[in-house]
Amino acid sequence: QVYDTLRNEKFFTAGLPVFESGSVTNSSLTTPFVIAIIMLIALAIINKVGDRIKTPKAATIVSSLLLVIIAGCSYSTLEDADYDDDNYHAECKSYRSLDDMNWEETLDHIRKVEGRISNQLVMFKNIALFNTHEIGSSMYDYDDLGMVPTSRDSLQIHTVNICAPIIYLHHGLTNFAYHWCMEVQVEYGFNIAQLKIMALCSIINGEGKLAEKYLKILSHTMFYKDWAEHYLPLARNPKLIGKYPELANIHELNSCFENYIASDEGICENFIINYFANSKGMNSKYFQEMTLVYSMVLKDIKKFWPRYLFYIQLHKGEKIPELYQQAAYLFMDLEPQSAPDAKAYGIEIDQAIIDRYNRFAQQIQTLLGSGLGEEALARQTKAEFGNTFWWVYYFNKGAVCY
Repeated sequence: QVYDTLRNEKFFTAGLPVFESGSVTNSSLTTPFVIAIIMLIALAIINKVGDRIKTPKAATIVSSLLLVIIAGCSYSTLEDADYDDDNYHAECKSYRSLDDMNWEETLDHIRKVEGRISNQLVMFKNIALFNTHEIGSSMYDYDDLGMVPTSRDSLQIHTVNICAPIIYLHHGLTNFAYHWCMEVQVEYGFNIAQLKIMALCSIINGEGKLAEKYLKILSHTMFYKDWAEHYLPLARNPKLIGKYPELANIHELNSCFENYIASDEGICENFIINYFANSKGMNSKYFQEMTLVYSMVLKDIKKFWPRYLFYIQLHKGEKIPELYQQAAYLFMDLEPQSAPDAKAYGIEIDQAIIDRYNRFAQQIQTLLGSGLGEEALARQTKAEFGNTFWWVYYFNKGAVCY
């Protein structure tokens, strides 16, 4: 018996798109067919013109013209392929910073992007802000409308293929991170970034022998030998976890989960948002804050209130971050009948937040009276209120998608 990894049943269809999703599609699916049609037309024209070329000089001229046309089309295609896009460069730089757990540097790369940032950068931004404990005050200091995710059957590069493992790792979902590392490496081959994440996942999961295996592989590399040797003692003795503060948040989050894995349907952003927004509160402040933040991302009032009240309970005597207060005040104003009793539950809203909300509401009413549409309203109010939960609630239509 000979064993191989060939999928014989897909031998002739391996290069064709598989339409896995009817709700999330992309125009790039038609690209191969457009190229094929153009090639057929071009070959017919070349064949017809070729019969008229009688001299070497004419052949040289035609060949040179074709070369110029092909070079021009190639340059135009590459120019439009996002290689000079701010998001592309920021994703590369911020991934490296996130891999080094350098939160401030990660945020610095994202701040430099002009305009809408990609889903990947939105998730990186959230991870960095969670770790710096600034997400409750700075989450909306970025133009993070997000983008509709592309399904895995499109020809674009997908979040799950390039950064799902590191996103899952920093949300404590080590099984999901390990799963995507293995998926990517089976398809594209082993690489340093994935091996590092698999080593950390194995350490957090208490699989010391497996972690030691990956760390030994990395210890034979030139540039990651020191990194591997830094974590080898922890792989051999899990009780040393307290001496590795950079893993504290991941370890705390992971301890809040059951040891299982499920399907994220190839869109890790949506899975993480819904997973945490629907998770029940625990005594971990870090985990509970994630559940609160992602309930705000979903703009779900029913999910928000129990998580906000539990946040107040866990942080009794502490100042509640401004964005959480903004969300609470807006939801009390929108649905007062479903809001908890402020005095009974100790809900306090700063007067400055109330005054700013009133200015926002008054400005919206004034602009609506002048006949402005929703997009014009968003542009007019963004400069003053774009970093508030109220503006995001009404005008950020991409938030649920990222």
